[in-house]
Amino acid sequence: MDLKQPRWLFRPFWTRPAFIVGYAAAALALVPFLLWLTVEAVAAGHALDQGSSALTRVEGTLDGPHGVRRSVNDSWDVGDLGPIEVGPGASATLKGLRGQTVTALLYRGEVVAIETPDGQRITGLDVGLRGAVEWGAVSLFVGGLSAGGLRHARRKRRACGGWWVVSRTSVDVTDRPVLIPVAFAGALVVLLRLGLTWQVAGGIALAVTLVVVVTTDVGWRWIASAPGRHARED
Repeated sequence: MDLKQPRWLFRPFWTRPAFIVGYAAAALALVPFLLWLTVEAVAAGHALDQGSSALTRVEGTLDGPHGVRRSVNDSWDVGDLGPIEVGPGASATLKGLRGQTVTALLYRGEVVAIETPDGQRITGLDVGLRGAVEWGAVSLFVGGLSAGGLRHARRKRRACGGWWVVSRTSVDVTDRPVLIPVAFAGALVVLLRLGLTWQVAGGIALAVTLVVVVTTDVGWRWIASAPGRHARED
């Protein structure tokens, strides 16, 4: 280590077990908000299906598409209203209406759907069941990372001998019981961002998770602890 370098820049300083607990707590604090977004997605979808009075109809000029970072989806604007994110197929439909007047459906101030002049309705991706699946997956991913961080902090405290000890002691960051839900949620979010339907994304994410289980010692532990296995060996 460079002796002239301030100690607070020393990397192990920021990896103290107590700090890891702080990082995990910060991630955990996001989970209620993410769960609220999950509930809001369901509520907005229900309002659209029922034609609820909670919906507000506003006409405006359609503008777009605007690329969405790290996604194949596009966002569109209706007048001065906030953007609505749609998939590639829906975006192709909207391109033919660019610059025309359309009707935006708002739920609690957020654009949740666009109605074209011919009466076609295009719903945002974060609305309804698909939106709930995506936000729920994000909640699971962040919650899993938080749980993994807390478990890692406890293991590191034991290895280092205290919560505030600065140590270069190597502690395995792989937490396989946490890895399974995090792998599933992470794969699901990525696949949804790539434009897949939630059904297809869920199936592929489950397959990815099974591969993770089989290729780590989690699967072997489950097999070894199976009740019938010990009986057969006896």
